[in-house]
Amino acid sequence: MSGEELLVEPFAITLFLGIFSLISLYWYTTLNFDYWKKRGIPYVTPTLPFLGSLFPLFWKVCPSLSLLFYPFMQGVLKAFRQT
Repeated sequence: MSGEELLVEPFAITLFLGIFSLISLYWYTTLNFDYWKKRGIPYVTPTLPFLGSLFPLFWKVCPSLSLLFYPFMQGVLKAFRQT
C-alpha cells in the first residue's frame, strides 16, 4: 500500500466475517422454528439448526418414528390397526 499502514489486519477482517457469517446462517436457519407454535398447531420441537426435527429420520425406522412423534400429536395424528 505504498507505505500506508492497514488499520485492521486481514486476519481480523476474515475472522470477523467468518463469525458474522456463522451467526447469520444460524439465525436464518432457526428463524421459523416457531412457525407452527405461532399458529397454535401441535408440532415436534426442532432441535438442530439445519435439520430441525428431521434428524431422527436418518437413524430410525418408520414405526419407531411414529412412536416418537405420536405423544406430540395427540388429537392430530390417528393410528389404526389393520383387522
